Amino acid sequence: MNVILAQGMGIIATVIILYIVHLKNIKKILIGEIAVNLAVALNYILLEGFSGAGLCIIATAHTLVSYYFSNTEKKFPKACMTVFILLYILWTASTYKSMLDILPGISSLLFAFAIMQEQPSRYRILKTLNSFVWIIYDVKIMAHTTVLTHLFLFISSIIAIIRIDVRKK
Repeated sequence: MNVILAQGMGIIATVIILYIVHLKNIKKILIGEIAVNLAVALNYILLEGFSGAGLCIIATAHTLVSYYFSNTEKKFPKACMTVFILLYILWTASTYKSMLDILPGISSLLFAFAIMQEQPSRYRILKTLNSFVWIIYDVKIMAHTTVLTHLFLFISSIIAIIRIDVRKK
C-alpha cells in the first residue's frame, strides 16, 4: 500500500512541476515548488528514503520563507540563506550512510540557489542541474514515479530554456 501511495505522490509532483517550470513569474513558481516538495517528501517517506525526504521538508520551509520575501518585495537576507544552507548540509551529514546520501544534499544546494533567483531563466538552469542529480538518487532508491518526475523536469526545463530563454535573446 505504501508503494502505491508513494507513486501517487510522485505523479502529483510530476504534473505540478511540468506546469511550473514554464511559468514566467517567480512567485507562481515558488507556490508550485511548495506543493512539489511536499509531494516528493511524502513519496520519499513512504519509500524510506529519509535523506531525500528531510531535505524536501527543509526545502518546503525554505520556499515558504523565500515566497514571503518575494511577496513583500524585500530581499532575502543572506543570514537566512546561510541558515538554510547549513540545514541542508547538517541534514545530509546526519542521515549519511553511503555515498548515495550525498546526492540529495547536492540537489538541495542547487535548489537553494535556484529559488533565490529573481530571473526565471536562472531558476530553470539550476533546476535542470538539480533534477539531473535527483534522477540518480531516485533510480537508486527505486522511486519510480519520482524518477519520472525529475526526468520530465529535466527535459521540460531544457525545452523551457530553449523556448523562453534562448529564443528571447
